Amino acid sequence: MSEQFTGREDRPATGQDFTNLRTEMHSEFRAVRAEMRTELSDLKLWLITRVAIISLVGGLSVVTGLGIAILLKI
Repeated sequence: MSEQFTGREDRPATGQDFTNLRTEMHSEFRAVRAEMRTELSDLKLWLITRVAIISLVGGLSVVTGLGIAILLKI
């Protein structure tokens, strides 16, 4: 039980304490935003790649389908 209170100071919070907390929270918020931005850019790249692959395969399917239709008409 005594280990839980080691280093604890029972005193009212000061303006400096709130300033330090605000500075620390702002720093953490900026770090989280930067990490989210990185993950979002990775997600965008992944999505663009998938759409390009699907478009390419879909485009080839359309051309192949038209080719088959033309061959069947001949």
